[in-house]
Amino acid sequence: MSRFPERVDIMPTANCNLDCPYCWGPNHSIKDGLSLDQWFVLMVLLRKRGVTNLCSTGGEPLLRKGIGTMMLAASALGFRVTLSTNCLLLPDQLSYSVNVLNYIHEIGIPIDGSSAIVNGLLRIGNADAFDAAVNALSLIRTDYPHIHTTVRTVVTQLNQDDILNIGGVLMETPPHRWKLYEF
Repeated sequence: MSRFPERVDIMPTANCNLDCPYCWGPNHSIKDGLSLDQWFVLMVLLRKRGVTNLCSTGGEPLLRKGIGTMMLAASALGFRVTLSTNCLLLPDQLSYSVNVLNYIHEIGIPIDGSSAIVNGLLRIGNADAFDAAVNALSLIRTDYPHIHTTVRTVVTQLNQDDILNIGGVLMETPPHRWKLYEF
């Protein structure tokens, strides 16, 4: 039996609660195509083929009904689970019986500016996106130290002069890793 790549990114939903100008596509209201049961079957097949790392991305994965159960299943199958989220819905997870934070190994947190104003130039649709990301980084570093944190910054002409300031913000609660992406 041939092996698949070690890491696979999945998109459990295309829905998103932001409208970022550099995103993969403008249609964030596409109906979810697979049921949770179909995702479970697919994850089992991927695991049997040698996939060891599973990244849940989107859209915004936390908009997917049952995402906690999905991440629980991925973790139970032995995947190293990464969640890529804009963090706006992360506080809600704390009250769910299946809290996604209990089943992930890494989280991708987007911070594209050193303030809500600069961040808002790129993370369009919710003025709270900056605070949500910074608060999530602090929460995870404090209450979920087992989760590897990666801050992801998209570098554009709108924020290129703010990159060092973002680094200053990150010094307050350092992530494990900081990725800069050119757009």
